[in-house]
Amino acid sequence: MKRDKIIIDTDCGIDDAIAIKVASHYFGKNLIAITVVAGNVPIEKAGENVCRLLPLFNENYKNIPIYLGSGKPLRGKLFPFAFEYHSSDGLGGLSGKIDKIIGSYKINASKISAIEAMADIVRKEKSNSLRLITIGPLTNIAKAILKYPDIMKRIKEIIIMGGSFYYPGNITPLAEFNVYCDPYAASVVFSSEIPIRVLGLNITERVFFKKNEVERCFKDAKGQIGKVLKELLLRHIKLHRRAEKFEGAFQHDPVAVVAALKPNLFWWERRNVNIIVENKELKGMTYADFRRKSIRSGNTLIAVDLDIEAVKKVIIEGIQ
Repeated sequence: MKRDKIIIDTDCGIDDAIAIKVASHYFGKNLIAITVVAGNVPIEKAGENVCRLLPLFNENYKNIPIYLGSGKPLRGKLFPFAFEYHSSDGLGGLSGKIDKIIGSYKINASKISAIEAMADIVRKEKSNSLRLITIGPLTNIAKAILKYPDIMKRIKEIIIMGGSFYYPGNITPLAEFNVYCDPYAASVVFSSEIPIRVLGLNITERVFFKKNEVERCFKDAKGQIGKVLKELLLRHIKLHRRAEKFEGAFQHDPVAVVAALKPNLFWWERRNVNIIVENKELKGMTYADFRRKSIRSGNTLIAVDLDIEAVKKVIIEGIQ
């Protein structure tokens, strides 16, 4: 089956790494670029992680440029970072161990900025088959939309891991991390005319791996890839246990890749998504009008349900 071309925009932490592996498995050569944003970790660390892991995860890595983007939000100085869930290196403190397994990372990020590169790729794409999968703060995408609105309108679809709908946040009681990091950027993206699918915590927190599942998945793993993925997932479980007493590792970002691959495994409702940007207590909150009488219009399809086991199966097949 012919697949659309994709760009992944990532703040490469642990579940981002899993998502890149899943995307590499299914999209292969149609993964045409990776852009990097700060979020889980500073921009330099996120970039290093992509450079470290891409040669391991995608045999076409020499043809997949990596572009560094925004190190800070549209307004304000710093992202809050998520060391609690990813450690300061973004890989659960395992970057040194991973380097011993796979050798020092072999590639470098391009000197071209993510924003310029993204616009240039979209400009040159003639088939209207380019989609973005965003698994970090939306700063890079917002900057590209603000600078090149007519070009970015040509994107077929943006699949966003972000927000939370009728469900608690994970950085504040009401806000999800990616949106909270840069609510102004999120507002720019959701108010654009580009078609969007969004997967909030109400969906992604229903997909997680427990320790016994990880052990079972990689029980026969002998190669470098299996060793690295197993180490990452087990460390992520440990960090979740320490941070919130949860015995599992949420697969937020891989779920977004599955949605790009098999949207039929999810149930969607078309709504306008709004972001609270100014209110201190509500900053980063996403909301939509789900009332029966509301007009079902807008550029965004919100995931409201999913086939959990089918989604997990796709992820597992993508990492085994």
